[in-house]
Amino acid sequence: MKTDINLANLLAPHIKTLQRIDLPQAWCQQVPEHVRCFVADKQPKRLSDCLLWHQGLKRYSALDYFNQAYDSLPMEGQLICVDSLHRHPQKRPYRPYVLEQAKRCGFKLTAEYDTGKKNILVFKKHKQLRWRTQWLAIEQQQAMRDLFKQVFQEAMDSKLWHWKYGDGRGVAIGIWQQDSLVAHYGGMYKRLYYFGKKIKGMQVGDVMVAPQERARLTRQGPFYLSATCFAEQYLGYGNPALVAYGFPNARAIKIAQRLGVYQAVDNIIELRWQAGDSNVVGSIFGWKKKPRWQRRLAYNYLWRQMRFEQQAHIIGIRDWAYLRHRYREHPQKKYELFWYQQGAFPKALLVIHKGTDQCRLMDYIGSQKYTRSALNALSQYLSEQGISEYRGWFSRCAADKLGKSHASEHETEIVIPTSSWSKGPGVQDLKGHWWLTTGDTDFL
Repeated sequence: MKTDINLANLLAPHIKTLQRIDLPQAWCQQVPEHVRCFVADKQPKRLSDCLLWHQGLKRYSALDYFNQAYDSLPMEGQLICVDSLHRHPQKRPYRPYVLEQAKRCGFKLTAEYDTGKKNILVFKKHKQLRWRTQWLAIEQQQAMRDLFKQVFQEAMDSKLWHWKYGDGRGVAIGIWQQDSLVAHYGGMYKRLYYFGKKIKGMQVGDVMVAPQERARLTRQGPFYLSATCFAEQYLGYGNPALVAYGFPNARAIKIAQRLGVYQAVDNIIELRWQAGDSNVVGSIFGWKKKPRWQRRLAYNYLWRQMRFEQQAHIIGIRDWAYLRHRYREHPQKKYELFWYQQGAFPKALLVIHKGTDQCRLMDYIGSQKYTRSALNALSQYLSEQGISEYRGWFSRCAADKLGKSHASEHETEIVIPTSSWSKGPGVQDLKGHWWLTTGDTDFL
């Protein structure tokens, strides 16, 4: 109910006296400037009985604020938030998300007032936290890499971490038990065309929970805490990324669906081609056979053709900057790029990766009308190199186009999900519309 009331009178039931104190310098350095500290007595050396926020949620995340408040308040201490909260999911700060963050950080809402222009929410710190939810800083990458090795039984070096997350390319949230990182939920920003409109999306990756905590896959467990907090901050309407995708397996998607975090929108199909002689029109030759200035010109032309044909789908932007970062600057893997040419000009660019046990088709960039002839030419080239088969992962709509060139289809356990926690485009908006290839992964 809207009311025109004096703020001091409104807060009186919650605090006996409000006295501003000078905070210790070390404490001030840790607390954002919008957090103001008040105490109910004249003992500034101890923890505050009450903290007052004012107009900070538009500039800082609610998670940061509640974490600061948790560290600064004693048990039963009060936190008063004076801000403009919104009930529409496309506006920030969005009230339901703020309340969820409060619960994750050990606070419960005890009173709420609407003065007409501002909302006043009174929280109480009411429980000790087993796990702390925090955004991961670059200085904490070693903890993430240690957890990665523990979970996946392989090392991630600092160069690979930087390729994924460095220079603002990615963000991550961590769940901590004291000084140990027990869960991680990462995301890498992706530039997308969403039915012909340029937007920012997110590829979710490096989702992991320490083995000793996997029995707690509940609505209070580390995975749930990290996935829901990440979605509220980054995914959906009003957030940095409108849509997200990832590559979880069947077991992971079942757990996420049971917890209300994900919904499936597509499946990954593996296409397999037999390399060998075929009716080849045109030729395949290496990326560097063209002069440097011609490469960029020819590639941009191919990408424009492809982009125009994919306006009914959701596709990652495959421009020159993407090509360079994804395939030319990968710190560990070496990819081979080939032009397919008919007549005087290239008709497609194909990217492959030769592993120790198999050859993968990573990407095809160009007009769809040349897919069959380009893949036939690639099959003959690989056969001459002693390779009998190559394969690739594709979403359903991509598989339907690329699989017409004598490929066999094989089901996988990999599912393409969308967030069902944050408010954003629904399953029916996305189902069957993702154009994804092997190259859209971050691990192949």
